[in-house]
Amino acid sequence: MPQSGNRWRIPMSMKGLAALAIAALCGAAGAQISIGPVDLPDVPGGYPSDRIVVQFKEGVEPVNVPYFGPQTGIAEVDALSAKWEVLSIDPYSPSGYANKALADKLGLSRTYIIRVPKYTDVKVMEREYDRAPGVEYAEFVGIGAPALVPNDANIANCWGLNNTGQTGGTPDADIDAYEGWDTFTGYGNITLAVVDTGVDPNHPEMAGKMVSGWNTYLNNGNTFDVYGHGTHVAGTAGANGNNSVGLAGVSWRVKIMPMKVLSDSGNGSEDQCGAGMVWAADNGANIATMSLQYYTGAQSFQNSVNYAYGQGVLLIAATGNSQGRRVAYPAKFANCYAVGATNHTDARASFSNYGPEIDVVAPGENVYSCIPGNSYAYYSGTSMATPHTSGLASLIWSFDRGLTNDEVFDVIRDTAEDKGAGGWDEQYGWGRINARRALDRALLDIAFPTSIALDRGGYISGVLSDANNSDDMLYVIGGSGAPQISGPPIRAIVTGVSPRLLPSKLQFLIEAKANKTGISQKIELKNMLNGQWELVDTRGIGTSDALAVISITVNPARFIGNAGQVQARISYLDSAPGVTAPRVSLDQARWSVRE
Repeated sequence: MPQSGNRWRIPMSMKGLAALAIAALCGAAGAQISIGPVDLPDVPGGYPSDRIVVQFKEGVEPVNVPYFGPQTGIAEVDALSAKWEVLSIDPYSPSGYANKALADKLGLSRTYIIRVPKYTDVKVMEREYDRAPGVEYAEFVGIGAPALVPNDANIANCWGLNNTGQTGGTPDADIDAYEGWDTFTGYGNITLAVVDTGVDPNHPEMAGKMVSGWNTYLNNGNTFDVYGHGTHVAGTAGANGNNSVGLAGVSWRVKIMPMKVLSDSGNGSEDQCGAGMVWAADNGANIATMSLQYYTGAQSFQNSVNYAYGQGVLLIAATGNSQGRRVAYPAKFANCYAVGATNHTDARASFSNYGPEIDVVAPGENVYSCIPGNSYAYYSGTSMATPHTSGLASLIWSFDRGLTNDEVFDVIRDTAEDKGAGGWDEQYGWGRINARRALDRALLDIAFPTSIALDRGGYISGVLSDANNSDDMLYVIGGSGAPQISGPPIRAIVTGVSPRLLPSKLQFLIEAKANKTGISQKIELKNMLNGQWELVDTRGIGTSDALAVISITVNPARFIGNAGQVQARISYLDSAPGVTAPRVSLDQARWSVRE
């Protein structure tokens, strides 16, 4: 029986064969192709014959020298490069790493792709490089693709969001999205990386939510989705809601980062997916949704997962299709959460892989969503279950930005509706996800402001509830433009009521922007035991929203009164007072109080 979380997993063997279930989007209605592991080059389920991945030891820095080819300074390795007619030795992540210390620790900064002519016997080549001096390991990588099982079923609406039995299924065998939306529909403060075949940015469901992504298959900025799979995934997770067209995604306003790691025909290798995770992590993604399946599990692929996870990204992936008790990578890795699929009766979908690594399940059969060309279609697969879950993660994290990546998924796991055998089981994990339960649980930690009292400066606009959430509804306060004599020109005391008296962690979340540069922010919390203000954070703020999460883990109860009262004193100083009076806009100022 696994522990209650995702950290229990033991990493699996990193060598082996890749497998996938890839589906034809064209051809006869209902056509379905299911491909398992094959020991063949350049086919889905096999391995690319034009590359291997090598992690060199410290101090080895390959260079590509014109006319002479790749050089490492190690005679044996350079001899192998000549023998195998190596075309180039390229960094695993061409754009580098924002967190170099983490990349160094994982060895990613020493990991390279050795490119050779197609049809090379990379299995033999890999063994020779693996034994060479200066090499920590060499490996071939798997070819993966979308975890999609197409179906020509024609359903009337999105039963996975709200199941009334309209498709002949079981009423309420859904994620309770409608009930969850009564609480919250999401803000644009979370970026979801759709690591897939790209996304159609021109679809009306994507209007106003696209941010820049990258194409790691071709190493360029073209992320348009030709294949159609990534757009379908993006729609389920985050299609615009309440816009009078099509459907609504689970999180209505989440930002979508298109990461094209597969070709226009829906194939790609683990190194391309891994590079996509690294790029997304380094460029602002909060969550990566991966409706993909690979079965090799290369070490470099796992290092990419660990890098993105170490950067604070929440990684969610499909268990894969049509392989029975065998969870696919990257879902199988310890730092990635695994999602299986259910049908409209709440039973495990027949194609859904299962096993000891599964975390939760979600609707994945006959799912209606977007496809390129301003159109819509019904697809099936664990590919479709995964964005239901990543969309819910976006919703939860948008609501409570103080959560960590693991804490977000803890909410999803802890509030899932148990299915199958009692408790965790290999078929359903912890159960089918439930948006209403998850948001109700997240709400238990929140202390919204009950008052904002100014003792310096003045009120300009807004109402108290504007400081509740990151929703671009602003509570605006201002100060005098005169030179400061003593103290800050703006100071306010924010009061709330904690939902618990003895927390393990107390957080004050503040999101603010100023009308000018040179404004600094000081946060003090009131010690309710001695009545003194304690300085907990100082930082500059700019002219666009910036979130600060101040976490107290050592004796946090000292900041909570006997009746639960909590207070924060926020001060703003102007380093260049003059003609323009300082003005600060608060998007949120509230507490999260953890058990």
